[in-house]
Amino acid sequence: MTGLRFAAAALAACLALAPAAGPAEATEEGAALVDEVARIVERHFYDRGLAGVDWKAASERHRTAAREAADRRGDLEAANALLSELRVSHTFLIPAEVYERTYDSEMRGRATSQFGFMLERRGTRFFVSDLLAGGAADRAGLRRGDEVVSLDGAGPAAAPRLVAFHDRGTGAAARYELDPSDGKPIAVELRRAEGQATATVEVAAGETNRVLASAASIRTIRRDGLRFGYARLYHVLHRDCYRALEQALMGPLASADGLILDLRGWGGYWDPVGRSVVRLVSGVGSPWRGRVVAIVDENTRSAKEVMAYHLRKRGIPLVGRRTAGAVLGAGFYPTTVASAVVVLAVRDVRSLTDGVNLEGAGVEPDVPVDDALPYAGGEDELVEAACRDLEARLAGARLR
Repeated sequence: MTGLRFAAAALAACLALAPAAGPAEATEEGAALVDEVARIVERHFYDRGLAGVDWKAASERHRTAAREAADRRGDLEAANALLSELRVSHTFLIPAEVYERTYDSEMRGRATSQFGFMLERRGTRFFVSDLLAGGAADRAGLRRGDEVVSLDGAGPAAAPRLVAFHDRGTGAAARYELDPSDGKPIAVELRRAEGQATATVEVAAGETNRVLASAASIRTIRRDGLRFGYARLYHVLHRDCYRALEQALMGPLASADGLILDLRGWGGYWDPVGRSVVRLVSGVGSPWRGRVVAIVDENTRSAKEVMAYHLRKRGIPLVGRRTAGAVLGAGFYPTTVASAVVVLAVRDVRSLTDGVNLEGAGVEPDVPVDDALPYAGGEDELVEAACRDLEARLAGARLR
């Protein structure tokens, strides 16, 4: 982490990660961490008015909480609680080792050991909400909508390897991944229907990343004599995500009747990656104009919200649910205390969206689709709705 300090020229992916547990000296180290985080915010936060927060009083309140913390987890929790008072996206603290294993690796296109699935909390229950295509959990047979009853015998909320992936300051849904750093498989106890008996699946982490998963997601869907190409961009942090889509559209999907572009999940960079994708599927001279629908939901965020805005502006319909409204440019600042990284909103990006403010507002879909996650049995209501919409649009074009 030495020397890492830069403001992202584009939009960062959300990695609002909960602190990893670990022993540390209590009291004063936590207070020093809160003080350092407060100074970073004062120097670099995009809003010089600090979102109207009485920053001195807030800092003192959370410094007191840090002094009372028993370990590193408590110290990081106090600092994150301070940051969440700003109530904006891309503003949180993560342990340096988590930053390196996740965001930094994805930005570089480097594969790391991952279980390859995410959980979403609904009340007191947890459900598999996302799977990396071709990843360990996908190969092990986990399905979207499975209820996770326990992880290694512990209730999910108490599982030591649970890592939170949501912006606390924005009120985003509670989503989680699992820490694979101990190298051990994880026993996932599942229930696939309400009231059904449970079964346990062991998942061993495998080397992958969201760049590889984006390429692995590309496939053909056949519907009533039509062939639709499908591509999931898990993020747009690395240009290889764009290259995989471009190669598919020039190769195996070239003769497809239409394209479903799935924009759920992490953000990334608008320029050059996001802008390139938009031009590829909707630019002047693109053979795909009029034959594309895009999927969005509450987990579509950051640069992908800018993409959604421009796709809709160019006539590509959005199917799904309102996007996250997490659209501020981020900077990354390592702390000298507690080996952590502050991810901080440093840029208002309305210049990328014709002056329209998407932060806190998001982008509304053209075709709203209700959420049907619990016990989905691997089915994806948004993909099905996108297929129906694309069929209808193509039929309408033929009739004209």
